[in-house]
Amino acid sequence: MKNLSTKFKALIGLSLLAAWLGGCAKTEYSAELTEPAEIMEVVYTPSQHGSGSGMGMTTNGTVVMTVNNVNIPEVFAVVFKCEHGKFIIKRRDIWDKAKIGMKVVVHYREVYRVTDKARTLVRYDFMDFTP
Repeated sequence: MKNLSTKFKALIGLSLLAAWLGGCAKTEYSAELTEPAEIMEVVYTPSQHGSGSGMGMTTNGTVVMTVNNVNIPEVFAVVFKCEHGKFIIKRRDIWDKAKIGMKVVVHYREVYRVTDKARTLVRYDFMDFTP
């Protein structure tokens, strides 16, 4: 380490400190869980594309031209309502079989971030639903 720069040594030290403080995190999943729900909305938004250009002037008199493009992909979404509130799933395969008013059973897993110091619930992993 004699030839390493001071900045590089500091970066190595900070990395080691962060690893020591946070521990090595890993992801764990619960067993599959289920919950009754109702489908409240089935939403489709088509893709949108466009472009435009403009011209303006800065405060010092420089002429500025801008060109912009917009490409928004289509969205397939389903809004579920369960005893804990509403949630949205944006997946085409789910959208294809969903109908407003359906009473369903939602299948999901809990996702945990685990270190040697803590196990923290970070999100829910939606798997599927059955009528």
